[in-house]
Amino acid sequence: MRAWRILGLSLALTAIGVPQDLPPEVIRLARIKDRVRADLEHLPTYTCLETIQRFQREGSAHLGPLDTVQLEVFFSGGHEWFGAPGGRTMSHDDPSGFVASGMIGTGNFGIALHNILNNARFTYAGKEERNGKPAEKYSFHFDPDPGAFRIAVPGADAPVGEQGFLWADAKTLDLIRLEYNADEIPAELPIISQTSSVDYGNVSIGGRDILLPQRSDEDLLHPGNIESFSHTEFSQCRAYETETTIHFGDGPDSPPQTTAPKLPPAPPARIPAMLKVTVELTTPMTNQDVVGKLIEGRASTSVSSKGKVIFPAGAIVHGRIRRLERFDENTWIIGLEFTEVESPGGTQLFYADLLGMDTSKLLKLRHTETTKAGKVEIKLAEVPGVTAFFVTGQTFILPPGFHTIWRTRGPIRGLTPRAQ
Repeated sequence: MRAWRILGLSLALTAIGVPQDLPPEVIRLARIKDRVRADLEHLPTYTCLETIQRFQREGSAHLGPLDTVQLEVFFSGGHEWFGAPGGRTMSHDDPSGFVASGMIGTGNFGIALHNILNNARFTYAGKEERNGKPAEKYSFHFDPDPGAFRIAVPGADAPVGEQGFLWADAKTLDLIRLEYNADEIPAELPIISQTSSVDYGNVSIGGRDILLPQRSDEDLLHPGNIESFSHTEFSQCRAYETETTIHFGDGPDSPPQTTAPKLPPAPPARIPAMLKVTVELTTPMTNQDVVGKLIEGRASTSVSSKGKVIFPAGAIVHGRIRRLERFDENTWIIGLEFTEVESPGGTQLFYADLLGMDTSKLLKLRHTETTKAGKVEIKLAEVPGVTAFFVTGQTFILPPGFHTIWRTRGPIRGLTPRAQ
């Protein structure tokens, strides 16, 4: 089995004035960068759960499942830091320390976007519809830079260039999607291609709306008919509350002490594992809504463990629209994420796996996505607190009363066994 790493290092963004006599597409790009820069400046105060589904093939025609990895990711000091989910420290800036083999990379949480906005040469590529709405499209390219984008494989480590596209909402100028791939790959680096994509959405945390990555895909093609593909979902994002000093690791080779916001305190009481929770949606949803809109549900029945009520019927379950996009001309992909339960006893984190939901001919829970690596079944329901499904129709309304059924997880473990 081969171990692959894809690494990125950030470069600081600098604000510049924008002369108003420039072409409109240049002014729009500057405004897109300003909006993204404002969110990137706040990124060091957030941490998210990163769920990575990994696939691989060696000499075969089709990708096969390798494993599912879960890490907590945090951006600070020009690095992405990783730790075990639910832990109180971030001890690694290289996630390969958590896995024995297979491709795993850094950059899609924040580093790659920093690099591209600061270093790339952009060209306006016109308007293009994304998820049923008009978007501004820009192509970009920058040359190999040792401090920007590197690929490491067994026996080789080298910088590469990048080229790709970004899309921003034509009305709000919020970033929607980023696609990039390795360019000018040096001969000493034994790979054929590397491609990445990141989808973004607004998340409301602690009273602030911030643009965060929602999911990403990564594909690496190696000579000898070897390929690795990973699909990552970012969920359960939290905000820090105060600042303190954290030691990132405690060994002799650990990075120096870094000043960073401390992890948020644990909830008043963790919801025990293996409890069934039925959430009834109270906020309606339509195809006119936007990703990031806050939604609410309520517990249909009280939830108890060992004779003790954990939270009563009617407890409010908070969440947001996580995904709202066109799959084809008559089909939408919808994603809902629930993160907290609020009751008279306090607020608790909602870590749970989806067991089922109200279904009909118009609603389907599972689907197969076509990626650059081929057709891969992505089971988005395995992301804690997230349900994703198809809705058929040119338009749709998801009314109050829509039910989803969950089983609580308790503490999250970071790695599932390899699929048999």
